[in-house]
Amino acid sequence: MHGSVEQRENTSVERDFARFTAPTVRAWLGSIAVLATPAAAALYDVGTVPGLIGTGCAGAVLTLAHLGLQCQAAILVLRDGRWLPAVLAAALCAATLTALYLVAFDHPAGWYLLLMSVVAVAAYAAAAGPRATTTVDRRSGPTPR
Repeated sequence: MHGSVEQRENTSVERDFARFTAPTVRAWLGSIAVLATPAAAALYDVGTVPGLIGTGCAGAVLTLAHLGLQCQAAILVLRDGRWLPAVLAAALCAATLTALYLVAFDHPAGWYLLLMSVVAVAAYAAAAGPRATTTVDRRSGPTPR
């Protein structure tokens, strides 16, 4: 009985991780980060109370998207040993943050960097690294029978 319950929990966790790191979710989080970047930069210049609230909301959405991307990257590296998607997630976060500052201060390079971020989202969603075929057994001792 103990083994079957443990096995069921492991497969449930495996499915949850697989859903969270799926290419569709990766594309969704990356797209949100790219779209929130110019929104936050545009609202930065408004200078009114609604503009400040909008900037705060767009910044919060961007922050949550970045946290999701980095969480996915951590899962892909620590669980599956897949470095390419993790590096692309880090590059995407760095590019959108840099583009945010450049666009907010009216520097034209920010728009080019944002365009490169769109390409990074496509590469991140399509990145197919080798998937780990073995699972890690985290038990410290022998299994009681």
